[in-house]
Amino acid sequence: MRNSITENEIEEITLSYLQNIGYSYILGTTLSPDGEQPERQYNEVVLTLVL
Repeated sequence: MRNSITENEIEEITLSYLQNIGYSYILGTTLSPDGEQPERQYNEVVLTLVL
């Protein structure tokens, strides 16, 4: 028996849950600045930890 979960499994579970409560799924490449439906004007996102 396996006692672990992969990142891909977490992503699939999360996407399924969000779609079940009404959210739509769109690939990030579609929303990227050069995609079919650009939603942002930048190519980089920087996350910082605030303590």
